[in-house]
Amino acid sequence: VIDGQGNAAGLSSTLGSGSGVFRDGFQLNNMLGELDVIGSEERPPGARLPSMMAPTLVLEGDTPRLVIGSAGSVRLSGAILQVIASVAGHGLPVREAIEQPRLHDEEGVLHLEGGWAADVPGRLEEKGWTVVPWSGANLYFGGVSAVETRPDGTLGAAGDPRRGGHGVVVE
Repeated sequence: VIDGQGNAAGLSSTLGSGSGVFRDGFQLNNMLGELDVIGSEERPPGARLPSMMAPTLVLEGDTPRLVIGSAGSVRLSGAILQVIASVAGHGLPVREAIEQPRLHDEEGVLHLEGGWAADVPGRLEEKGWTVVPWSGANLYFGGVSAVETRPDGTLGAAGDPRRGGHGVVVE
């Protein structure tokens, strides 16, 4: 959220695959089952679980340029970084940046979401990557939501269509 005075706040949360346990209108998280995030080592009682949640604020000077977060387990930090690069580095509006195809490197295997130019997988393989092409957009590659203050001072908002997200600007 970025309000009319330029105050900004971000929230990131994840439910994993869901616990199936509901309390007071909320489904409890199943983080104990996400071994790709928490690992399999024993943890002492009371220890905090690792989390990939990473609400992020990108500033231009003292002004919030981008407030961004994502769901997506170990893939969410890459999804966030790719959208930041598209907005802050390449000047895309936040909606276009979120809709760009993504990639994810896991243990030397590069997963490519559908939508890249047809020659990209082959070019990456020539450089030594093991490439797994996906067809179309897929929620595997995160679920970014973001708001931005554009260079002209207007606001933009978008939610990731991979996860049914929406963004709204209220003036």
